[in-house]
Amino acid sequence: MRENRLTEESICIREIEERDIELIRNWRNQDKIRQYFLNQNYITEQQQQQWFQMYKQKKDDKMFIIEKSGAKNTRIGAFAFYYIDLHKHTAEFGRLMIGEESFVGKGFGKQAVILACKYAFEQLNIEEIYVYILTHNTKVIQLHKDIGFVIEKKNGNENTTYMVIKKQYGINLS
Repeated sequence: MRENRLTEESICIREIEERDIELIRNWRNQDKIRQYFLNQNYITEQQQQQWFQMYKQKKDDKMFIIEKSGAKNTRIGAFAFYYIDLHKHTAEFGRLMIGEESFVGKGFGKQAVILACKYAFEQLNIEEIYVYILTHNTKVIQLHKDIGFVIEKKNGNENTTYMVIKKQYGINLS
């Protein structure tokens, strides 16, 4: 693991470890989750292993597990920062999923995005976080708006919405 865990409210986040990758793959392959990813292909166990080996070599990609705080620290989801550019102070946010059904729709995704933004702004010294969201994923677009992301543009050809949050404007914590 490359970083320590960060905790806030009822969740904590930590960088993924090899023991997490099969669980992430299972979440990612669920139809209800996969439909919201740009790449909607089914991922095999071998593909996931290959991805993880490449991930470990990257310096501009950090993927996190979201855990429900408590005695067991139950793994409930994941997200990532990629294309982290420490010179331009920018990073792309994505791969957000709450994979455990009993935790969907209870605010854990919003808590995770807030904690992720705090991490990027405070730990990585990122000034601007951007995200591409499939336009039909209206709940996640609204979640990002609620936190302080602003729609910069919509790409009709790719059916994506490009959103940005800047450190100078802050995060809406309510």
